[in-house]
Amino acid sequence: MIVIKLNDYAELHVVITDEMKKDYVECGAKAKIPGGECKDCDTCSLQHTVCLEHAFCEIPEIEEILKK
Repeated sequence: MIVIKLNDYAELHVVITDEMKKDYVECGAKAKIPGGECKDCDTCSLQHTVCLEHAFCEIPEIEEILKK
């Protein structure tokens, strides 16, 4: 579990699953194909974990963990 401090009063506690890592890698691989598109966000486990109007893959602290 990772903890992201949002401000002085709130923290976000996140568990990154194997499915989230797999979806992130798949999206990155598809994005590297010339003329290709990223993974369909509607089928992505990261899209369904929206926090503060952002999918988890858009939060820099979480993206760093997904890259590992």
